[in-house]
Amino acid sequence: MKIDNLHYNFTKIDGYNKPFNFIISEREAGKSTALWLKIYRMWRDKGKPSIVLRRLIADVTETYIQDIETVLNKFLDVPIEIAFKKGDLKSGIVDVYIDEKLFVRVMGISAPINRIKSLIVRNVGYMVMDEFICNMRMGEKYLVDEAFKFKEIYNTFQRESDGLKCYFMGNPYSMYK
Repeated sequence: MKIDNLHYNFTKIDGYNKPFNFIISEREAGKSTALWLKIYRMWRDKGKPSIVLRRLIADVTETYIQDIETVLNKFLDVPIEIAFKKGDLKSGIVDVYIDEKLFVRVMGISAPINRIKSLIVRNVGYMVMDEFICNMRMGEKYLVDEAFKFKEIYNTFQRESDGLKCYFMGNPYSMYK
């Protein structure tokens, strides 16, 4: 894996060993790319899949999922190929595989909570929400009771996982109108 010193480094925040980690910085710091590499290493080295949360079902797109492969292959010595069922996109819950092993489950948290709470993924390494801060200037909105929905999702998956760590990534300027 080719790593550079241009992308965000998780060493300091991981040193605190906390279950909930918030990383807020300007755009272009390489947070998302560094996070995908971290998720990949967890899967490759420990066999643990991750949960990636998107705010809306509409954000769980074929392009978003295919771009995971594109981002990773820029840094991997041996390219990977992801697989997923395109039919799952409409539900907002998509399992993404590498070599027929679950790599990540991408979920829109606007999906009905009963649909999400009935799911099981054992031994989850990370739960991630990229762009957790809405850009109000661009008309983005938080979901009604979004924090409660996240808590319900977290509780659902942490029961089957040991030491589940969450990462919330965002940009600070989008907090202000």
